[in-house]
Amino acid sequence: MNLAKVGKITAGVALLVVAAGYGALSSIDVENYRDDIIQAAEDATGRDVDIKGPIKLRVSLTPAVVVEGLTMSNAPWATAPQMISIGRAEAEIGLMSAIFGSIEVNKLVVHDASISLQRQKNGKANWVLAPDAPADAAPQSDNGEDSAKSASDADGSGEAPSIAIRSVDIKNLKLDLNDAVSGQALAVNVKALSAEANGFSDPVNMALDMEYNALPIKASGRVGPIENLLANKESKVDLTVSVPGVQVSTKGSIDQPMAAKGVDLLLTIDATSFADIGKVLAADLSGIPAFSLTTKVETFGTAGYRLHDALLKLGEQSLKMNVSADIAPKIPQIKATVQSDRLDIPQLLAGLGGEAPEQQGDTTASAPQTKKSGDGRVFPADPLPLAAMHGVNADASIDIAELIVPSGVKLNDAKVALTLKDGQVMVKPNFGLGGGSVSGKIGLASSKNTGIANLSVNLDSQKVKLAEVAREAGMQDLMSGGATDIDVALTAHGKSVRDLMANLDGSVLVDTANSEIINEKLSQAIGGWAMSGLTMIDPGFAAREKTVMSCMVVRVPISKGMANIDDSIAMETNVLNLVVDGDVNLKTEELDLGIGTQPHGVGTGLAESTAGLVRIGGTLGDPSVGVSLLGAGKAAVRVGAAIATGGLSLVGDAVLNQATKDAHPCQTARGGKAKTPQQPKSTTSGASESQEKNPVKAIDGALKGLFGK
Repeated sequence: MNLAKVGKITAGVALLVVAAGYGALSSIDVENYRDDIIQAAEDATGRDVDIKGPIKLRVSLTPAVVVEGLTMSNAPWATAPQMISIGRAEAEIGLMSAIFGSIEVNKLVVHDASISLQRQKNGKANWVLAPDAPADAAPQSDNGEDSAKSASDADGSGEAPSIAIRSVDIKNLKLDLNDAVSGQALAVNVKALSAEANGFSDPVNMALDMEYNALPIKASGRVGPIENLLANKESKVDLTVSVPGVQVSTKGSIDQPMAAKGVDLLLTIDATSFADIGKVLAADLSGIPAFSLTTKVETFGTAGYRLHDALLKLGEQSLKMNVSADIAPKIPQIKATVQSDRLDIPQLLAGLGGEAPEQQGDTTASAPQTKKSGDGRVFPADPLPLAAMHGVNADASIDIAELIVPSGVKLNDAKVALTLKDGQVMVKPNFGLGGGSVSGKIGLASSKNTGIANLSVNLDSQKVKLAEVAREAGMQDLMSGGATDIDVALTAHGKSVRDLMANLDGSVLVDTANSEIINEKLSQAIGGWAMSGLTMIDPGFAAREKTVMSCMVVRVPISKGMANIDDSIAMETNVLNLVVDGDVNLKTEELDLGIGTQPHGVGTGLAESTAGLVRIGGTLGDPSVGVSLLGAGKAAVRVGAAIATGGLSLVGDAVLNQATKDAHPCQTARGGKAKTPQQPKSTTSGASESQEKNPVKAIDGALKGLFGK
């Protein structure tokens, strides 16, 4: 028998089978089985089932069952009376597939339906339909096997027939979920969902229009083929999902879609606003700027994911990134590289609609505003989040050609390397600033057992021009010059920032040379509170156009939280020299600083006689600036003597100051040996050192030196 004849016989048999099936179906009046159908549904679910509309059987090579007005009652304890309500349901089944054991649903239609899902705090859920089944487990037989499987084995039917759906048409489907266990409540309204494939070897074309808690969501595209999805084999993906303000598109393939492995997708996100998403999530997402992201999403290893060649655009700015996360190891490993030609942070903040950066020169300020904790201290006592440092290892690098920080200052060729391993963080910054350079290392090592962190800070800068930094910060024409070197070397340990400051050791050195300051611009920049202290130090400051500063040195040695300033802060100008003496207790945050001045030249002004009276006290959180009581007493003696001598005592005092002052306070502040001052000649023999240090006796000695008495 040839193959052609076999084919004809096979086709004939198939036609007979189809004709027999068609004839059998045509003779069935489904309405006669309404009660049986309802009873079977109630027996299977343990719920009351009702079909108010007609039950129809549409006969063809692909027969369809149509049911209208189907309802299923809810659990007795549930809020809604009905768990399921369907206006119209239709299932079109392939006759040939049903005859040979598999069920192919060519079309599934569900219109005007509502589903109410609810779970109590004890875990009991209304979607568990078997009457006596526990809420958290499927019914089991006596030997512990699943009852459905046991029943299947008992009747000899084996595995349930496979079911595949080629086309779905859902309209006006509402789903409500209230879960007391998770506290989640959601409302889903599927306005329209269509999905269709020509065959099992073809991809599924889909379109979705729905609302999630009143948030509109639309999706369209294709996935598949169906047989690959069901078999967890390589499947193609080409989908676009959009919500108000955000659109996400992805295209590529997934080797194992059910396991999310072998992902190779091109992901594109265009986000203009997160306001609507924030409303749904009850979260403030205003801090997320508008952006667009294009990247390759890939998987690697057993549990690794990475964003490859990612391009993140923030307005006119862009960042190139590569980010990977491997969660397979006991300690997950994150790696990242970020590169950009220009990143303007103030511009980004302005795009968020937030507050603009604080403007300089507000002279209405009465006092500096320092962020304080609940006990009035500046340094918080909250434990550092050290445990999180042991939960992940990281290796990241940032390379930005031009970085504008919130103050408006520009960092050039900013490079930052960051490593986190076994609870130890190391940050290495390196950038250009104000025509100079800054580099350093900042390390923080934490103990997993004790919760104590060890901090080390080493920073070095060379030839940073303060004038350029001030100009970039918005203080135009404030000054010129001001080349500055900075050297910071600090170590500390503790469980909080307050502990770290209390145990701080090391030194800070700032050395500035040759600058010219415009007095009016400086007064506008520093504000009224600081200006009042400045005029105490230099009463003639406001009257002058400018101040020429030859040097300023700030050297602060710190030991066990105590910053000891022994003439190690100094400034030399064309008008006066300034020296700071005292200490700052970082443990208690108390301030005790005295600012002394040494006017240049021999003068007779009252300003010169009252110089050196400013003292800073209080705390870091609440500082105070005022006149030293000792200095006031000295000034009173001087003024009284001036009245008695017709002003000649001021001349003598000025001569004394000129002769005994440190001619090079900046050199002294640096820790170098200052020029030995010239000692005043005294006509009174036997004058003790203690007498010269006594302000009254020193004035008296000066008068005697002048008048020979």
